[in-house]
Amino acid sequence: MKPTTEPSAPAGRVLLLLDTHPTMQVWAGVLAELTDTLETLGLGTLTVQPVEMENAAWADVPPGTGPVVLVSDGACPAWRTASTARRLGALARTRPVVILHVLSQTRWYLTGIDPEPVILQIPAGARTNAQWQWLDSAPGADEAALPVPVLENSERGLRSMTQILTAAARPEPDENGLAAAALLLSEDPGEPEPAVAQPDPKTTVNEFRAAVSPQTFQLATYLAAVPLNLSVIQDLRARLMPDSSIQNLAEVLVSPLVRAENSSPAVAFRFENGVQQELLASARRADIERVVRAVSERPQASPGSTTFTTVLDRPPTPTGPLPTGGDPFRRRAETEWRTARALVLMALSGPYFRAGQRELDELINQRAVASGATSTRRDLDLMAVQSSSPAARSVLGDYPPRNQFFTGRDDLLADLHASLRSSRDVTQQPQYSGVTAVLPHALHGMGGVGKSLLAIEYLYRHANEYDVVWWISSERTNGIQNSLIMLGQRLGLTIDNEANTAVPAVLEALRRGEPYGNWLLVFDNAESPESVMPFLPKDGPGHILITSRDARWAQVARPLEVNVFNRDESKELLRRRGPNITDTEADQLAEALGDLPLAIEQAAAWHYETGMPAAEYLRLLSEKQEELLDQPAPIDYQVPVIAAWNVSLDQLEARNPAALQLLQVCAFFASEPIPRTLLTRARGQGISPQLDHILRNAIHFGNAVREISRYSLARIDHRNNAIQMHRLVQAALIARMSEEDRTETRHAAHRILAAADPTEPENPAEYSTYGSLYPHILASQAVNCGESWVRDLIINEVKYLYRWGDHEAAVEFGTVAYETWRQAHGPDDPQTLQIARWLAFYMFTIGRYTEAAELNATSLAVFERMREEGRPDPDGEVGVLGNIAIDRRVAGRFDDALTLSRELYDRALQRYGDRDSETLIYAHDLGVSLRLSGLFLEARDRDRATYELRAELFGPDHPASIRTQLGLLIDLRELGDYTDAVRLHEFELTRTVAIMGEINPTTLLARRLLAVAQRKAGYHDAALGTSELVSRQLRARYGNLYPETIAAESNYAIDLRQVGDLAEAERMGADVVQRYTSRLGAEHPHTLSARVNLAITYRLIDNPAQALAMTSTAYEALVSRLGPDHPSSLVAAANLGSDLFATGDPAAALAKDEDTWRRLGTVLGADHPTTLACESNLAMDLRTLGRTEESEERHRHALTMMEALLGYEHRAVREARSGTERANCDLDPMPL
Repeated sequence: MKPTTEPSAPAGRVLLLLDTHPTMQVWAGVLAELTDTLETLGLGTLTVQPVEMENAAWADVPPGTGPVVLVSDGACPAWRTASTARRLGALARTRPVVILHVLSQTRWYLTGIDPEPVILQIPAGARTNAQWQWLDSAPGADEAALPVPVLENSERGLRSMTQILTAAARPEPDENGLAAAALLLSEDPGEPEPAVAQPDPKTTVNEFRAAVSPQTFQLATYLAAVPLNLSVIQDLRARLMPDSSIQNLAEVLVSPLVRAENSSPAVAFRFENGVQQELLASARRADIERVVRAVSERPQASPGSTTFTTVLDRPPTPTGPLPTGGDPFRRRAETEWRTARALVLMALSGPYFRAGQRELDELINQRAVASGATSTRRDLDLMAVQSSSPAARSVLGDYPPRNQFFTGRDDLLADLHASLRSSRDVTQQPQYSGVTAVLPHALHGMGGVGKSLLAIEYLYRHANEYDVVWWISSERTNGIQNSLIMLGQRLGLTIDNEANTAVPAVLEALRRGEPYGNWLLVFDNAESPESVMPFLPKDGPGHILITSRDARWAQVARPLEVNVFNRDESKELLRRRGPNITDTEADQLAEALGDLPLAIEQAAAWHYETGMPAAEYLRLLSEKQEELLDQPAPIDYQVPVIAAWNVSLDQLEARNPAALQLLQVCAFFASEPIPRTLLTRARGQGISPQLDHILRNAIHFGNAVREISRYSLARIDHRNNAIQMHRLVQAALIARMSEEDRTETRHAAHRILAAADPTEPENPAEYSTYGSLYPHILASQAVNCGESWVRDLIINEVKYLYRWGDHEAAVEFGTVAYETWRQAHGPDDPQTLQIARWLAFYMFTIGRYTEAAELNATSLAVFERMREEGRPDPDGEVGVLGNIAIDRRVAGRFDDALTLSRELYDRALQRYGDRDSETLIYAHDLGVSLRLSGLFLEARDRDRATYELRAELFGPDHPASIRTQLGLLIDLRELGDYTDAVRLHEFELTRTVAIMGEINPTTLLARRLLAVAQRKAGYHDAALGTSELVSRQLRARYGNLYPETIAAESNYAIDLRQVGDLAEAERMGADVVQRYTSRLGAEHPHTLSARVNLAITYRLIDNPAQALAMTSTAYEALVSRLGPDHPSSLVAAANLGSDLFATGDPAAALAKDEDTWRRLGTVLGADHPTTLACESNLAMDLRTLGRTEESEERHRHALTMMEALLGYEHRAVREARSGTERANCDLDPMPL
């Protein structure tokens, strides 16, 4: 870290002040290295002195001291006080002072040291900061302020520090100055602004998550499971996140999540009240279990930590009473660990929740906290209140906040309550035939009548009557799916984050009433019944409430119409907000506003905030309505309420233009809640000067939001830290803008969305973020934006939709993006080509093969043209060629696919080297093509090398490593190693389930392949069970036409035949043939293989002629497509010999079997089980034709080898031993 030029030493010895706040403990190793480094920088003698920033004496430096370097992380609360600013300023007026910040500069704003950018000029001979000059500060700063530079502990920062501290000693100062960051200290800093109230825990956690990296947030969720003892923290970080840095840990400890404590050597830090529970709620169950295991395995257990060893017991083993007496610090540590254990149990949910709740209650009842440990007692009491509230005993979703001015509607609320309670008595009535057994209730009416507010009020009055209350924003399918997945997680269901499997599981749990019955689901702002009905539970012990403008809900639900206020209700609301309004004035306002509740609320808020006389307001209202009549009306346009809003918007524009700009940007988002973090992440993006100002400053942002709320222009949900605007407010705002302003503001919305992109669409931890962004991306028409980073967001959103499980939505949205960009930016635009590559792959996944192939061909033509024009893109071209190799396999052109796969692997090898992740993708694909071409030995060698490299580079548990390992196991199976294949498949399936979940696509593939291996190894009952399970899972997830579903049911049909269920085997086998034909074509090898398998069943049900005809046709087609020596052609030939034998032509059977046996020996080996099966059939042919001696020789060899390879009791061995049963050879479809 030495500067590149030798500095002139500053006057006097340098004093290094080390902040001793507890958070600085994590930097101990870095600080030791820092002191060594500083001594090498030529700054003179160095003296190190620890200081407590909260102690006024920290600034009293010894006489003769020269420059002062203050090292801190800015976490001490004293940094935010005026007294510290005064002391720092006084010190800097006597000598040079700089601050060395240990956190990365991008994280300074999290701390109490948040400087301004300046240009420093230090005159020759200057001995104090007061003699320094600074320029280019933020507007409005005190020009007489004293600059105290703040530098990062990095090579660049230390170089800058050296320049600053030695500048005065140089004969010629740098006239250009030095760019730096500095605290600007006024002569009298005055008192700081009043502290903003600490937000609720959920808001605190959400804001932290938005501000830090995913790695830091994951570390915080891990630490939430344990007491924050420094040794425990460091041990868990090393065990669970070895790739994380001290910076990640420091970001957690200096954040608002945590407060430092010095009252106990066992607990150095503590989470703020409620934060620990919110972090645990954000963690994946698997991650919590990892922490529990890591704590249980610690070699040196802390007092109380041993209780974690029984957390995962079913049921959890009780911990017993807390110890009494002895060391109070030990008792406190024990209590902290017990508390953490109870919270972990509650977070694990399901069967663990009540155990954790019981243990937490016992901790409180035992009153086992030492008399001085009041904070622990207070925290436990708070947890007890939270755990005994309805929100903890049951499951309450984050429904919107209650409207404190809700008025009237008593009759409607009473009718709704009575109707819901009696709903199950009417579901059998004729007018409701065909609807779900849980009869939905629909609140319907025009926009602005208060349907959602009525539903919210009902929830607040009756939530305690239900075990589960869940609010679902239902304008878009994606939002419904997200909400149901969150509900499933809160119910403690074992589900993943993929919608197409998780949602059915949640609906089934609701139908059964497990783990909770007596639920109420509210589908708010539902669109058409067709789009929402698939997400309603089909029966169950609960109620469904719909709010919608669509009158068609009356046909499938019990309707309850919500109309405008009656006049008394209108006047009551006006008087509640403004008690001084007269009855006549209230009546006039209500008449002018048409008794529309939304307009009445707006007018009431205006009157309350401005005190304007009613007559003046009516005049303004009339003017606005006349203006509106001249404008084209948007959908569901309500002139009174839009006019009322325009009056308020004029006032807001005059009082706080930045707040109006914020509203205008939000007008282009969806009407779903807009998280505050979505807006504040965009600070510094250069949206507009006024908007940038409030986005950067939390206080100004809060003021703007309060102004918006005062005039009822948006609803502020403090619990979820979100802003929600009525779509009519959005319409009013957009209508006020010029076309130019609309374009600029919509683009600002796009940039705000792009700034919130986590850039990790395949990370399940970011699914919720992408899910919340999706409706706003659609509403803002971000797909039309031409800015590169906005388009990156669109690509990432498409990837998220696919990974999340909404494959159809991924293809639909990807198609929109591709067509839009192709027309706007051209087919050779890099991002157009990028989305085309992913779109084609997703089309392939859902079986839209023709479209995928056409899109790949189009992209390849673009790349070829670009190459001819002298602007090649070799990386992009190779990526598309990889897709085209898949297209060839789908078309059954296995040889062509192999040729291309070899070429792509060679190109990647030359371009990237053998250890690059891209090269390994093409190496894996080469293994697939080799396997489908029947080159199992070469495929095994290729796959083994690929797996070893992937396991070394990414780890054996990485999804890519697992996929290659599964391919390797297919190779081993096809090479005849059936026994080892079963054992290895069983191990791989267990590992895949643990890593990826029960119904991940890779898990389902592993299970299907296990079923094949079980059958080959002779475990027919087990194979049948496995095949039935995976077929059912694939049908539920992807439907009947998905290739893996067809492959699984092809295996299932074979297993049914093996256990003697020939009728069902025939039915399913014929269905598989039909589906393969429709999906892949009649001549595809997989279709032909299915026909060979079905023909075996025909032969066994005494229909050998049909079997012979089907096998002959399939065999000829396989030879034509793959060649006579492909293993699939040879298996078909072996079965053709059996068909010939069954139809009474043993001579023809002998000729076919002899030729097949010789070919099999050459291709697969003389001792391969398939070769031996053919040899056993050959022995039967010879015996039937009277060639007994040759028959016995062939039979003896085949039986001996089969017994050695497969075991004495294997069914194929028993059949061979009988000498009277033909060996049937099956064809199992391999992944494309």
